[in-house]
Amino acid sequence: MSVAGVPRAALEQAAEWLLRLQEGPLESDQRREFDHWLAASADNARAWQRVERLTATLGGMPPGVASAALDRPDSPARRAALAKLVVLLAVVPAGWGAWRLADSTNRYRSAVGEQRELATADGSQLILNTDTDIAVRFDGRQRLIDLHQGEIHIETSDQPDPRPFRVATEQGRLEALGTRFSVRQLDGETRLKVFAGAVAVSPSGRGPRTVVEAGAQLAFSAARVGAVEAVADTDAAWINGMLMADEMPLAQLLGELARYRHGTLQMDPALAALTVSGAYPLLDSDQALAMLAATYPLRVHRSLFGYWTRVLPKQ
Repeated sequence: MSVAGVPRAALEQAAEWLLRLQEGPLESDQRREFDHWLAASADNARAWQRVERLTATLGGMPPGVASAALDRPDSPARRAALAKLVVLLAVVPAGWGAWRLADSTNRYRSAVGEQRELATADGSQLILNTDTDIAVRFDGRQRLIDLHQGEIHIETSDQPDPRPFRVATEQGRLEALGTRFSVRQLDGETRLKVFAGAVAVSPSGRGPRTVVEAGAQLAFSAARVGAVEAVADTDAAWINGMLMADEMPLAQLLGELARYRHGTLQMDPALAALTVSGAYPLLDSDQALAMLAATYPLRVHRSLFGYWTRVLPKQ
């Protein structure tokens, strides 16, 4: 039997999955079962699209259904809630709530040399680093951050939420397991640093799922996950606008400063062996360069009104 172009069986199964998600986060085997069900047929995909439209329009579970979802599977209240959900899914028009869905996908950007702090609807905290572009989409199935470019620091909410918190990059997806972490989109790879909790990494090329614990970092591409390395205590200093260097190659430090300024920042190859230490302000890169020139045997030459900057050996 088909209801509004979708088989009733698919709507019933979608409604059951929505109730199961309301009970709490899915276990890994349940998540695999859900993904298998969703990919099994176009009817299942259409039924779940109706779930997402419904929950996005109502801002969550329909009234009168959420509490019944926690009852026993064979309880009359749960069966009634399931039947009500199927009816709601059947009558929701294809375009109903489309404007709410579009509004729930919010785009945020930070300019070069700017950092932005954001709070999401679930209480999670985001910090966008310089020149960052993200899209935030929360719906009935998941809380998703699309990282299009740049770097973000995330502290997930400690409030219970059955929806997984995920970050998507060009190379794959990351799922927060109650955590504080940063994600940076690089050319051809993603860099993850975990400061609290854990994050599961799933490369888009179907590579192995890897759980990264607090105090660790790694880079991954679509095809492979790199080696796990330790995170330094100073790796999160950028969220306070600082770059902490400890015998850091000058080229690496200048590469970081270049992210926070317009124009070109280059280094004379004669300084390739120089390493530097100290605390440098990221949001005032000219001040950082002045500090370097005052401490190390180098000078800063600017031309084209500061657009072209070169770091040279001190004469």
